[in-house]
Amino acid sequence: MILVTLQKEQSLVTDRAPSDSTLARAMGMACPDTAPCAEYALGFGNQIYEGAKQLHFYKAGNFAKQPGVQFIGYHPDTSCGGAVINITNYATAALYNYTPYQPNAASLANFGGVGNSCSSYGNRNFFAYYNNWFGSTGGAPASSPDFGASVYARDSAGDLWAYPSDDRGGWADRKKLGSGWSGMTSVFGAGDFDGDGHRDVLAIDAAGVLWNYPMDGNRGFLAPKQVSTGWSDQNLVFSAGDFNGDGTQDLMSRDASGGLWLHSSDGEGQLDPAVRVGWGWQGMTVITGVGDFTSDGKPDVMARDASGRLFLYTGNGLGGWLGSWQIGNGWGGMTSIVSPGDFTGDGRNDTIARTSGGLIYLYPGNGWGSLLGGSLIGNGWAGLSMLSGPGAPVTQPRADQPGSGDLNGDNTRDVLAKTTSGSLVLYPGSGAGGWKAPSIVSSDWSQMNLTLGVGDFNGDRRSDVLARDGEGRLWLYGSDRAGKFLDPTQVGFGWGGMNLLIGARDIDSDGNPDVLARDNAGGLWLYPGDGEGGWLETKKVGSGWQSMTAIFAAGDFDGDGYQDLIARGSGGELWLYSGTGAGGWFPARQVGYGWNGFTGIFSPGDFTGDGKTDVLARTAAGGLWLYPGDGRGGWSGGAQIGQGWNGMSWIG
Repeated sequence: MILVTLQKEQSLVTDRAPSDSTLARAMGMACPDTAPCAEYALGFGNQIYEGAKQLHFYKAGNFAKQPGVQFIGYHPDTSCGGAVINITNYATAALYNYTPYQPNAASLANFGGVGNSCSSYGNRNFFAYYNNWFGSTGGAPASSPDFGASVYARDSAGDLWAYPSDDRGGWADRKKLGSGWSGMTSVFGAGDFDGDGHRDVLAIDAAGVLWNYPMDGNRGFLAPKQVSTGWSDQNLVFSAGDFNGDGTQDLMSRDASGGLWLHSSDGEGQLDPAVRVGWGWQGMTVITGVGDFTSDGKPDVMARDASGRLFLYTGNGLGGWLGSWQIGNGWGGMTSIVSPGDFTGDGRNDTIARTSGGLIYLYPGNGWGSLLGGSLIGNGWAGLSMLSGPGAPVTQPRADQPGSGDLNGDNTRDVLAKTTSGSLVLYPGSGAGGWKAPSIVSSDWSQMNLTLGVGDFNGDRRSDVLARDGEGRLWLYGSDRAGKFLDPTQVGFGWGGMNLLIGARDIDSDGNPDVLARDNAGGLWLYPGDGEGGWLETKKVGSGWQSMTAIFAAGDFDGDGYQDLIARGSGGELWLYSGTGAGGWFPARQVGYGWNGFTGIFSPGDFTGDGKTDVLARTAAGGLWLYPGDGRGGWSGGAQIGQGWNGMSWIG
């Protein structure tokens, strides 16, 4: 119970570099949703001791919720209601005392993702982690398609099937995913390829077009989306997990000459230009991604040569390799070798292989780069094709990056700045914390008094910018991905009463970028985007924000998958408002002080290329400073990366 609680509260089982703040709140002990943590419980040792003691006390002290029929609410907001459940043992009663909410229907319907504004996730996530690691507590296991182990296969009629694990080395009931897949030359699971919090399936058609079939979290599909063309010259394509460590799911392919190529994903369903990561792979008859096979947190690749030898190629987490070694002999009789994920429920990735006679064997991984002995777990698979695993499990949705985005199509984060003479200048980032040569976007931006990056606001998969003119009209400028804007479209009027606009990205988790606006009374308003360049119903989401001298979108600054805000108080203190994923924020916590010397603060997103949100700040003397985020709500130092920026009236 302690291990699972550490994971569901702070991801401490899988986080290999937790911050001091995370360790101090390890079990969430005495850290209620509605107030700061109690001082006596802070610190890793205190959290373990006090948390374990409290779980024991619930029974000994006959605390509030004991076994029997109990009303359990859905959310800290009592207006969300709840439901009566029958608690059958003291262990379950302790969980509902420790985390006093149950998942509502929306939370359960989107298992592994986001529900609605009345959803809670603590006990749902506890159930998922416990079942995945230790097996079922009784009844059906937690085999969500978004993080459970499974094998995908196509039958002779062209139907696509999922064969999920029972999390104990056997099979749960298979589920039909769809029909009409006969025309595809390649079909494979790709994890959460488009960043919506659900696993996806990719397929290549006879014309060499790569398609993404987004899954809905319940083994159904949304409308397919074309990714790219020209895949006919690749004789093998597979999911490589997050091979370059940027937080997105990547692909690998092999060409006819044996070149191995890495296709990095942008996390939103598109691919960056391919990079060669290997030569001489033409002798391999099977190549497949196997996730983290050595327990170092980095995805690996398995390959079989023509003589039946099996090799493991370990990734370095940066898009390259650490080394390789042989892990098996005699695999030549296997017609398919795939990684289903953690099929046995022991926390280690496993391998499944099919013989020419249709027998299915399970080879558990030992977690250190080798396989344990195989066991027969199925037969009759000879008529199935396109066997694959589902890709990496989804632990949380992926938050879009803040800032102006990639405006010149080089797949790095850019910065816009308005000069005092009224020109708008593009400063392309290098992707490693530096700059490429700037260029003029517009020489007449003087009529615009507010500018903000809003992500893909109109659904064309390009970064967009909103700008307000002196008459209060709001204009949408789409990017041509070459450093210029397309013709603007008016998307609003009457915005003159707002003294601040923030491109907050998708803070309500409906899949579309949103905008926050502060009025002169300090009220904060949410303007949800409709994903097509328009708006949904506006609502007020805060008050009292007039005391903040700066507020900006910080992306997923704390690493929980939701959009956050950072604000500067009048005394120069910096506050992090962690997003709830439902259009609101948890209570703020201070993440800095002494920031009142900066005349501009904003986040460009991941400016250093390490997959974590960063912050840029300008001093009164014109120095520009980079403060890299650590991905957990803190910082990784700071360095000056520019000077002379005091000639800019706005930077963002």
